[in-house]
Amino acid sequence: MEIRILLPGGEEKAFPKGTKVGEILKDLERKDIVGAKFNGQLVDLETPLSEDGELVPLTAEDPEALELLRHSAAHVLAQAVKELFPGVKLGIGPAT
Repeated sequence: MEIRILLPGGEEKAFPKGTKVGEILKDLERKDIVGAKFNGQLVDLETPLSEDGELVPLTAEDPEALELLRHSAAHVLAQAVKELFPGVKLGIGPAT
């Protein structure tokens, strides 16, 4: 099964259902993409897509990308803390 994705510049392409955002955007040959908006929702590059829609790449310069970068940084920090302090209990919540 295929999905149809509207890319920047108005180009529409077909991809297999479940293709990850990063795989779709790699054809743009830009190294500065840190995430995207899919049908208006923030998504990271590992998000698999299962429906048709519009995909808008985001760079670190885009204000909306800050939430994605903070979320990723929180995961990196949590992993580092767990390695340094194996018995630590992590909390959950939004990245701030």
